[in-house]
Amino acid sequence: MKHFFTPLFLLLLLSNTGNAQNGFADSSAVWHYEMGYGSFHCYATGYDTVQGIRATTIKREALVKQPWFSHGLRVYDLRDLKIYETPDTVFVFNSIFNRFTPLYVFNAGEGDTVCLPVLLSGGMMDPSTDSTFCFIIDSIRIRQYDTAWLRTFYTRSLNENDDGYILNWGRDTLGAYAERIGGLYTGLLPACLNCIQLLSDNYQSEGPIRCYTDRDYTIRLVSGPCDNDGISKSVASLQSGDHRVTIAPVPAHDHIRVITDNPEEVLQVIVSDMQGRTLMITDQPGTTLLSAHDLPDGIYIVRVRMKEGNHVQQIVVQHRF
Repeated sequence: MKHFFTPLFLLLLLSNTGNAQNGFADSSAVWHYEMGYGSFHCYATGYDTVQGIRATTIKREALVKQPWFSHGLRVYDLRDLKIYETPDTVFVFNSIFNRFTPLYVFNAGEGDTVCLPVLLSGGMMDPSTDSTFCFIIDSIRIRQYDTAWLRTFYTRSLNENDDGYILNWGRDTLGAYAERIGGLYTGLLPACLNCIQLLSDNYQSEGPIRCYTDRDYTIRLVSGPCDNDGISKSVASLQSGDHRVTIAPVPAHDHIRVITDNPEEVLQVIVSDMQGRTLMITDQPGTTLLSAHDLPDGIYIVRVRMKEGNHVQQIVVQHRF
């Protein structure tokens, strides 16, 4: 792997005070990104101490339109981010390096080349032959976002690493990030071009920013609702009539369990594949535990018929190895 030496790392070593002076990712920050059939929702949940640094924890979850199985591919919830900033740089805990590394650089100038450590970004395979990605700051502009005027850095990818990966804050080699908001087109992390992405619903990258709020700003960039009528898929329970239903575990290993406040209300449980073929069906009411031993690893649709209302949920079966 290439050695990565930069004054930013010296800054990292000298700085351990944690919180940002300019309010990026404070404890009230909320982002909504485009996802087509919902939105990708990121939100700060407070602070945590990581390697002696007080960092903001940011949750990332998919808000999916219902019934989500009719919308094709969807995004899995992604791992939490740990972020802190100094007056001119935002740092993120980088699982590849097991330490904080720079993410957004706000003291770069037009024409500057910035090289940062790679991250486990949306859709990318872990590149093992190179440890950095580079981009050029094409221009810096004060841009209006709804009622807010924010300094925006427009970027262009400089090179591919040895595996052909290109990382940037955009869907191609062009991207941008802004104060307060961060990445404008890919979520909080850069996206990877030419990376392998599974054509399933393992996950997709986030799209352009829809809305952003914090203590000082309320930014709406879409005419519709910020969440695009999506609901959290990380909370597997939905209302079915007067009964709350949850299908667990996620992912399922040996069994699929239907959890409800009244099992006697369950009339039938049907498991089908993504093409709609029925693979399993309960033969008696009240059954809430199904064996998953005969189901190959994959994605399935579970339909729970109840006396009052039905519940439909997509699940992943992944057997232990």
